[in-house]
Amino acid sequence: LALLGASLVGYCMGLRHGRSHHHRHQQPQVVADVPVDAEPLDLTDTTMLSWELLATYAYQPGLEGMPERITALDGRRVLLDGYLMTLFQYDDIREFHLVRNHWGCCDGGTPPGLEGAIRVQLTDGGKGLPNTTKRMRVVGTLRVGEVKEDESDIVWAMYTLEDARAVILHVSQEDVSQK
Repeated sequence: LALLGASLVGYCMGLRHGRSHHHRHQQPQVVADVPVDAEPLDLTDTTMLSWELLATYAYQPGLEGMPERITALDGRRVLLDGYLMTLFQYDDIREFHLVRNHWGCCDGGTPPGLEGAIRVQLTDGGKGLPNTTKRMRVVGTLRVGEVKEDESDIVWAMYTLEDARAVILHVSQEDVSQK
C-alpha cells in the first residue's frame, strides 16, 4: 500500500497542477480512439470487467474469502476502462496501475484500495503509452493474486492484466462544450 499511496500522491499532484482540465461532473461521449493508426483492440472471447465487481471484495491477506465470481476470471481475457496511474515510468509507459477514476485520489478524496487499482503490463514489442490523464480502455489476461514488491510482505496489487493492449479514449470538443 505504501508504493500505491506514493504513486497516487505523485499522480494527484500532477492533476492539481493543471495537467487535467476535466471537471468532476463532465461525462462526454467517447468518439474515437487515439492513436488513429493503432490497431483496433481484438475483443474476441473478452469479458467486460467492472469496477463494481472488483469493489465487492476488500483485501484480506492471502486473498482469503475472495468471491468465486472474481477468482473465476483468473486467466480470462478481460476489458476495463479507467485511468493511467504511473508507477516508475513517465514516458513510453509499459507498466502502470489502471484506476477507476483520478478524482477518487485527488480533491481531498481517498486513494483507491487494492480493489480500486489493477497493475497493467503491456504486451512486448509495441510502443508504450504517453503519460496522460485521459480515460483509456485496456484489454489483457487477468491474473488474480497478490503482487509483492521485492520479496517483501508489502502487497501492492491483487489484480494484474498481463499481455495487455491499451488505447487512449478522447472526446470531441463539441461534446465537451455541450455539457
